[in-house]
Amino acid sequence: MGPIEQQALEQRLEAMALLAGGIAHDFKNLLTVALGYIEMASTEAACPDKVTLYCDKASAAVQRSTGLMQQMLAFTRVSAPGKKPLDFARILKNSVIIAIGESPVAAEFALDGVPPLLEADERQLAQVITILVRNAVQAMPEGGKLSVIAGNQSIAPGGHFALAGGDYCRVSFADTGTGIAPGDLPRIFDPFFTTKSACAGLGLSIAYAIMKRHGGFIEASSVQGAGAEFVLFLPIGNGTPA
Repeated sequence: MGPIEQQALEQRLEAMALLAGGIAHDFKNLLTVALGYIEMASTEAACPDKVTLYCDKASAAVQRSTGLMQQMLAFTRVSAPGKKPLDFARILKNSVIIAIGESPVAAEFALDGVPPLLEADERQLAQVITILVRNAVQAMPEGGKLSVIAGNQSIAPGGHFALAGGDYCRVSFADTGTGIAPGDLPRIFDPFFTTKSACAGLGLSIAYAIMKRHGGFIEASSVQGAGAEFVLFLPIGNGTPA
């Protein structure tokens, strides 16, 4: 084994160790919470209301651990996209509106530059959009604005370190939320990195993996206290809508 292969192997082993450590840490925390509430419930047999409350809280912790496992499965099973020609503007707008839901966040769209058709996996693409929008909503708990702007961008060979030369659909998601701390920004796509206690930190990792498998890319920028912007690059394809 040469030095390059050895270095690659060591990097994979380190990544696996970090992944296993993240899983163990999150599961330990959730199970500790669940067991704590179960023990509290066992001491309150004479007070049914408290028993019910503690059991509900234990159940919520178990459900969160189930959600963590589902996210892990999604992360490890990001399959090769089943690409079809899609009406991307429709999918983009509908996915954003659904993800915003009843939150106090207002969405503004500028989609005139979206290509009529885009070769992509509709389910996976909707998942990426949902992850980005939900993150933006969480950054604006008191309300705010999410601007979604899409258009075509030609990238020359070597013009972007992560992309082959060609035509791309560039989609920007810019919010007016709390922003991302400078020290956190380089790590936001790392598995299990999160600044939110109720999150497993896999959403952006999944989004990153999906974009890479589409031959595209996702990048982020932010000014803390003045919002964040996530940008998707998707290769443009030709065809008829699926």
